[in-house]
Amino acid sequence: MLLRSKCRSPVLVTVRKNSTNNGEIHQYLTSYKLRFSMELMYVWDNTVGSSIRVSPTVLAYIAGFLDGDGCIKVTIAKRDYAKFGYYFRVIVSFAQHIRDRRVLVWIKSKLKVGSISDYDLPGKQVSEYVIQDRKFNFRLLFNLRPFVVVKKRQLELASEILSLKDKVKNPISFKRAMKAAMEIRRLNSPSKFDSSPVTTHMGGTR
Repeated sequence: MLLRSKCRSPVLVTVRKNSTNNGEIHQYLTSYKLRFSMELMYVWDNTVGSSIRVSPTVLAYIAGFLDGDGCIKVTIAKRDYAKFGYYFRVIVSFAQHIRDRRVLVWIKSKLKVGSISDYDLPGKQVSEYVIQDRKFNFRLLFNLRPFVVVKKRQLELASEILSLKDKVKNPISFKRAMKAAMEIRRLNSPSKFDSSPVTTHMGGTR
């Protein structure tokens, strides 16, 4: 499940002399400046004791790898502190045969977050790199978005869930998050949508 992106070109804004909507123009420029600053993705590197930038080339590679051998999914776990009883967690993961584990190690070395686990499955051995950090995934998906192809819709839905900070307390936000989670599930497993649980954390949910 992976991403690919179109490189965004610098935006040129032309203001007409007779324009009376300067407030809207200022709002647009402020919004673009914010988006541009968010596109500069940095991660903390303990080896140098400071943050380092993840290059667009690396992000493009990770996006493509996610499209082919990755997954964007949402788990919904029961939580007593949540007003509606459930907590949403967006997970970004990458999988490879254990013989190619080094690729996952390389990606992790660039992102500096998450964990890699090895599984001995029937017929094959698999390594999986999993990232569960909410704030990091929000930034990661934002920066991968320009490169998305196959998983573009899942990325957009997951980003929506992550942006709903009051989803465990606000009924409208909760419904939006649940709807987005169900749509991600459908996109990831269309043939199993009518028979599989939304997540293993919600036993009996259909």
